Amino acid sequence: MKHELKKVLKIADEVMTVCMYKFDPVKAYFTTEKCETGYELFFRFESVTVSDKELDDLREKLSAERNPELEDYYWQLAGEVENSNELYLVALMSDLSEVCYDGNDLAIHLSRKAEQA
Repeated sequence: MKHELKKVLKIADEVMTVCMYKFDPVKAYFTTEKCETGYELFFRFESVTVSDKELDDLREKLSAERNPELEDYYWQLAGEVENSNELYLVALMSDLSEVCYDGNDLAIHLSRKAEQA
């Protein structure tokens, strides 16, 4: 389970990094919940301006289907950059993603089922 937690925290780091650079929020929040099936990750970025194109791009990148085979190579593939290309790789490590934008705040919910031991 320790290895699983490291993956969850790396996902959180990547989402926070990309969104902080891209949207420059006044406030940013991250919470996670451990549940029977895995982890739920919740992000909220306040006072941001997100265009329709940026929102579509964000949803598209986070909607990729999970690919466990790539997880072990994920962090070697993803470098430290300031764009949303890494969000596609985050999606490969997530089972569900939801993106909501209310015109002022951006919310992202990711769900990751734990690997079976």
